[in-house]
Amino acid sequence: MVLNRGQWLQLNIAHAVAIRTTYFVEALLFLYAQREETATAGIQPILARLAEYRRIADELDERFGLGGDPHDIRPVIIDQVYRIRDALNLEVAEEMTHYGSLDPDAERFLRQHLATLHLLVDEIAREIQRLSAKSM
Repeated sequence: MVLNRGQWLQLNIAHAVAIRTTYFVEALLFLYAQREETATAGIQPILARLAEYRRIADELDERFGLGGDPHDIRPVIIDQVYRIRDALNLEVAEEMTHYGSLDPDAERFLRQHLATLHLLVDEIAREIQRLSAKSM
């Protein structure tokens, strides 16, 4: 079995996204269990299926020599951090004017805080990138 370059690239990307997403789902399940104050026993069958999924998907890596480390979840975390930034982006104050003029003091306050939040998200993303893949 041989893949051409385009096929290999497509499979490599899909494999990395799939594996990383399983870790994201796993983290959300733990958060769900914590917030609902339920025992993690309730999510164990799902966690077991996610682990089985990763094991079987990793057979693709072994067979076709896929590149990168799909178990490095830093890209998933960074994507989520950027979603935070996108939710409260610098254009929010501008978009709010569609509902009427903003009070100048409110607009100034919003713009200052949105800019600070934007910078903070960039700092968080840089800190995540500095983390070792092994420590995740």
